[in-house]
Amino acid sequence: MTEKEKYFLEDTRDILVNYDGCKSEQQLKGLIDETRERLTVF
Repeated sequence: MTEKEKYFLEDTRDILVNYDGCKSEQQLKGLIDETRERLTVF
C-alpha cells in the first residue's frame, strides 16, 4: 500500500469516527454514501 492510499483510508476512517458533524438521519445516510464512493474509488 502506498503512502497516498494509506492516507486516503485514514482520512476516510477519521470522517467516520467523528460522524463528520452529522446531526440527522439524512446527513448520516449522506455520510454512508460518501464513504461507499470513497471506498469504491480506492
